Amino acid sequence: MRRVTLLAVIDSFGDADTQTRARGPWVGRFESIESVARRKLRQSQIAGRRTQAAYDSEVAEEVLVETLSRIKPWSGAAA
Repeated sequence: MRRVTLLAVIDSFGDADTQTRARGPWVGRFESIESVARRKLRQSQIAGRRTQAAYDSEVAEEVLVETLSRIKPWSGAAA
């Protein structure tokens, strides 16, 4: 079964504070929006997982259909 992993990569940041925050340390400038930003990031991560799960299910179904199409029907007679 094939699996596709989608990765989001940030090439550059608008300023040093944004880059610092992306690495993890607290930045005072973002204190007022941090809880909202974290919530939206979490929602985005959940949506990404759901999208990946839906894709994986679709691929699994295609593989199952292909596999079942190759199986010869049972004739009912013992071999």
